[in-house]
Order: sequence, then C-alpha cells, then structure tokens
Amino acid sequence: MSNLFFAVISLTLLWCIFIMGVDVYAQDTTEEEAETQEERKEREEKEKAEREAKKKKEKQEDLEEDVEELEEDLDDAQEEKKRKQAILSAQYNDLTRQRYALAQTQDEIENKDAEIARKNKDIEALEAQIALNRISLATVMRQIYYQSITSLEEKVFEASSDEGEFLLANNQNDILRQRMIDAMRGLDEKVSGVESAKVLLISAKNEKEELLTQQKEQESQLQKTTAATSQQVQEVEATIAQINGKLAGIQSELSSLLGVGLSTDDIVEAAEFASDKTGVRKGLLLGMLIVETDLGRFTGGCTYKESRMNDNRKDAFKRITKKLDYDYKKMKVSCPPSNYKGTGGAMGVAQFMSDTWESYESVIAKRTGNNPPDPWNLVDGVMAMASKLANDGATRNGKDGEWGAAARYLGSCRGNTKFYCENVLYWADNYDKKL
Repeated sequence: MSNLFFAVISLTLLWCIFIMGVDVYAQDTTEEEAETQEERKEREEKEKAEREAKKKKEKQEDLEEDVEELEEDLDDAQEEKKRKQAILSAQYNDLTRQRYALAQTQDEIENKDAEIARKNKDIEALEAQIALNRISLATVMRQIYYQSITSLEEKVFEASSDEGEFLLANNQNDILRQRMIDAMRGLDEKVSGVESAKVLLISAKNEKEELLTQQKEQESQLQKTTAATSQQVQEVEATIAQINGKLAGIQSELSSLLGVGLSTDDIVEAAEFASDKTGVRKGLLLGMLIVETDLGRFTGGCTYKESRMNDNRKDAFKRITKKLDYDYKKMKVSCPPSNYKGTGGAMGVAQFMSDTWESYESVIAKRTGNNPPDPWNLVDGVMAMASKLANDGATRNGKDGEWGAAARYLGSCRGNTKFYCENVLYWADNYDKKL
C-alpha cells in the first residue's frame, strides 16, 4: 500500500514538474515570439519610413530638377524678351524719325502751296496793273491820234500862238506813250518771271508730294513691322508668365513636401491688415511676398556671419535680436545672392535689412501694437513691407507708383534686376495662382 502511495506521489510530482516545464517552455516561446513580432513590426516600420524617405527624396530631386529646367527656360525667355525689346525699341525710333520726316515734308508741301498762292496773287495784281496801264495807254494813244488828224495850223490857233509850246506838248505825249509802253513791257516781264517761279514751285511741290507718298508707304511698313515685333514681345511675356506660373506651382509643391511655409490664410490676413493700415494694395503686398520669400517659405538659411553683412548692419542686427531676447548667432537671415553683386542679411518674411528695420521700428510698433516689433513675426514683417512701400510711393500714380516702390525696395530695377519689378507686378495681379 505504501509503495503504491509513494508511486502515486512520485508520478504526481513528475507530472507537476512536467507541466511546469511545459508552462515555462511555452512562456519562453511566447516571449520569444512576442519579441520577434515586435522586432518585425519595428523593422517593417523602419523599412516603411526608409521607403517613404527615399520616395520623398526622389520626389524632391524630381521637383528640383523640374525647377532647374524651368529656370533655364525662364532665363532663355528673358534673354529672348531683351532681344525683342531691343529690336522693338530700334523700330520705334525708326518710326519716330520717319514720322518726323513725313511731318517735315507735309510742312514743306504746305509752304509750297502758300508760296504758289502768293504767286497767284502777285500775277493777279500784275495783270490788274497791266489792265490799268492798257487803259491809260489807250487814252494816250487816242490823244496822239486826235493830234495827228488835227492840222498844225488849226492846232496852233487852238492851242497857242506859241509854236514851241505846241511842239513841247506833242513831245510830252510821245514821252508818256513810250513810258507806258516800257511799263507794259516791264509788267509783262514780271508776270513772266512770276509764272516761271510758280511753275518751279508746282514742280517742287509735286516732287514733295511724291516723296510724301513714299514716306507714308515706309511709315505704314514700319508700323506693320513694329506691331509684329510688339506682338512677339507680348508672346514672350506670356511665355514668361506661364513659366512663372509653373515655377510657382512646383515650388509650392516642393515647400509642402519639405514641410515648410506659413498658412496662406494667415498671410492673406496679414496682407489685408497691412493694406488697411497703409493703403498699399493687398495684391502688391502678396506679389512682393511671393517674389521675396515665396510667401514665407524661404526666408533665409545663413547666419549673420555667413551673410557677409557690413559692420553697421551687424551692430543693428545684434540690437534687434537683443531687444527680442533672441540669440543673434542662431537667427537665420538671407544668404548672399549668387546671381548679382550684394550681401545677405535680410530678415523674415519681408526680407528687411537690419538698419532699414530699425528706421521703421516705431512705425511698425504703432501700427501693429507689437513693441518691440519682430522681423520674424508675420504681421510685423508684412506691416514693415507695407509701410516702406507706402513711404516710397506705392499708393500714388497707379502701377507706375507701385513699380517705383518695388524698385526702391530692391534698390534698383535696371538691367537684369528689372525682372524683379516685372515679376512683382505680375504676381500682384495673379497671386491667386500661388495661393
């Protein structure tokens, strides 16, 4: 009985040990499987992230390549526009000279007409004088005739007993007659001379009229050529606008891909606020923001040292950051430009240089209520931009005033930088394409 009992107990203990071993093994296996699943999940997530990062990088590279190609197309289009504008300018000059020559010819024709009219009056006056002289001559001739048919004896008794007086009177008639004849000849010669001069004037006028006809034909041809070139310039401008639109779309997509930029609603609201305070057109502010920083997407990637700003601007930059309790060594500003001579150092969405910002601080603080104002703050930055544009004439003389204010914002709009002003005004009217 005891042996059986001990056998049962032993079997029971062995069974328990076996069960416990199975449980431990199962637990170890479960933990190992769980650990393997966690590692697998982590690995899968890591692989997914790597795939997404690779895909994102490839997309970024594709977009950047597209941007590079479009920028090359834009440069070509700009050069083509410059060539066409130079041709157009020369054609306008030719057309102006042709119109001036045409006006001169017309004046000369009018002068010839006036001279011919005067010659006609001279001829009329001379012919009237000849007519009078003929009447006078006829009177003299009648007197002479009367004398010739009167006998000398009768004439002597009628006139005077003085024969010498009679002979003198007769002689005077002869002299008068000769003078009248000479006067008639002189008048005839004058008429002939005036008529010859008139013929020459008419010939000269005809030549001028032929020249005028040729000049009008040349003017018409120049007008057609100029209009054709002007149309070509407009087509190039349309191409430029189209390229800019594509660039804006790609840059916006690139910005979204990189996760940078500001809310468009916030930007529009800031522009509207600044427009209400300064009178500067909202579209102009948005156009400036697009050109300057792509609506705040690219405000700068250099430190103050890398910007190559001068010592005066460095000192101003340090004063600004100190008032805002920023570390001046870490704040990002624009890098030095690569396509024209200049320095970096522009701050925030409005890209103000530090010394210019200090000159507008009080105005910005008064209009936004932020004191000290912050160039990296959207509202302060847009208000600074609007205040400077208003001060430089953007609210006067329509588009001309806006062009001039944009030019002063950059510093100049001559040569290649003229594109800046054109770009600003394009986006001022088409900012919705960017938003």
